[in-house]
Amino acid sequence: MNDFKQNPNLLLYAKGWYVKTGNIVEDIVKCLNADGYDQLKPNMINDTISIVVRYTMNLQIKDNNLHPDKIVDMLSKLNPDNTKQMGYMTPISNYGVHKYEYDYATTVLWYCLSELGMLNVEICGSLPEPNPEVLELYRAKQI
Repeated sequence: MNDFKQNPNLLLYAKGWYVKTGNIVEDIVKCLNADGYDQLKPNMINDTISIVVRYTMNLQIKDNNLHPDKIVDMLSKLNPDNTKQMGYMTPISNYGVHKYEYDYATTVLWYCLSELGMLNVEICGSLPEPNPEVLELYRAKQI
């Protein structure tokens, strides 16, 4: 169903062409909005995860790098009930005290971005130029 050409900005983001702002969900939603998911909002985390996980699975299948149970196994391993050693911690503020809390949604999204970022160039094919209207360009920040 989805292929690379449907989500080029997400793939460019995963490959480091856009600056990561610190809010992965908002960044991904901006990329997906530019890729045609114009009704998607940052508070629609389940929809965002669904799109990103399906896209990642489809590209891994195309790359012949997906065992049928890989994504299910990954989701199980990243579950906070199964491990305290993996995952991403997100800052929360509780009465002015900053502490960190395990965030499963962020962990899944980072895992998928990592998988997308490692995809073979041949699999990705020709990608468009990154669009500075989507997010700040990484290379522009370096100059």
